Amino acid sequence: MCKKGHIPWNKGLKGVQKCSEENKIKLSKRLKNNPISKKGKIPWNKGIPRTEEEKKKISESEKGKTISEEHKKKISNANKNKIVSEETKDKMRGYKNPAKRPEVRLKLSGENHHNWKGGITDKPYCEKWTEELREEVRDKYDRKCYLCGKDEKDNITKKGKQWKLSVHHIDEDKGQGCDGKPWKLVPLCLHHHNSKIIIKGETL
Repeated sequence: MCKKGHIPWNKGLKGVQKCSEENKIKLSKRLKNNPISKKGKIPWNKGIPRTEEEKKKISESEKGKTISEEHKKKISNANKNKIVSEETKDKMRGYKNPAKRPEVRLKLSGENHHNWKGGITDKPYCEKWTEELREEVRDKYDRKCYLCGKDEKDNITKKGKQWKLSVHHIDEDKGQGCDGKPWKLVPLCLHHHNSKIIIKGETL
C-alpha cells in the first residue's frame, strides 16, 4: 500500500506488458509483508518506532486543528449505546489497579480494611509531642534509620526531595509522654515508616 504523498513504483506503467515478473514478485512481497490495516489485520507499520523527525512533523501538522461541531456530533452518535466493560472503564479512568476504584476503596476503608487498628489514627497526640522532641530522637540515633541505618541525607522521596527521618511511636500509642506513659520513639526512613514491621523495646 502507498503512503500519502508517496509516488508508487509503478506509476506511469500501462498494461501488464510493462510490469515485469521481477516487479510482480516485489509487489507480491510488499503486499504480503504490509497487509492493509483492517479489523483483524496487522498494520504494516506495527512495531516500527517513529523517528524524532516524524514525531515533529505529526506534532506540527496537528497544531491549531479544531474539531467541527458536526464531527463532534458524529463521534457522540457513534459512541451512543456502546457497551463498555468495567475493565475498559477502569483503564479510561486511569485505574490500572481495580482496587483503586473509589467504590472498592470505600468498601475496604475503616473497619473493613485488613490493617484496621481500632481507629487509633483519629486519636490526638500528647501535647508534649513536639518538633523539638522529634529532633532529639533523630540526634540520638545520629540521624540514621533505626532499621536499615540509612542516613537522613539519603531519605529521598519519589519526587527527589530530601526529607527528614520520620519519628515513629513503637507501640503506635499516641498517648506516649502523657499520663506517666514513657516515650518509645525511633527514627525511620520513608520506606520503613510506611511498612508494617513491628519494632519492640527502645525507651527514650
